[in-house]
Amino acid sequence: MWTVPVIFMGWLLRVTVLHECIGTRVFEVLPSTTIGDVKQLIYEGTDFPVAEQQLFFNGKPVMTKRP
Repeated sequence: MWTVPVIFMGWLLRVTVLHECIGTRVFEVLPSTTIGDVKQLIYEGTDFPVAEQQLFFNGKPVMTKRP
């Protein structure tokens, strides 16, 4: 499970990803960054496949919009 607290830091959002196997990762992203973008950042930093990621905010799943 990935836990994603989001904190507004001026023009950037700080997204903290907590995972029991890979530890804590912090990403600073623009407010326009999508969940898919965050998942791609996680993949680039960990090789954890996007399709296997589940993100949660305040204990609730965050859904990726599908076209």
